[in-house]
Amino acid sequence: MKTIAIVGTFDTKGKKLKFIKDLVEKQDLVTLGIHTGVFEPFVTPDISNADLAAAVGADIEAMRMHSTSSAIFLKLTVSSALF
Repeated sequence: MKTIAIVGTFDTKGKKLKFIKDLVEKQDLVTLGIHTGVFEPFVTPDISNADLAAAVGADIEAMRMHSTSSAIFLKLTVSSALF
């Protein structure tokens, strides 16, 4: 079965990402939610921002102090890992 990665800021775009997740899953596909935001998510992703930050040697609590640049950093990290 194919898995579709849904990568985004689940804290600010959570409702939209949940909508996408539901549409994908209605097609009998598996989703993998990856939270690249720095705050608490609207819906629970499969990979949290804390796990993602730790995977690249960063601390999510420290990143929250610089939220805009931190979200960009997490997005770039995921993008480079996936592609």
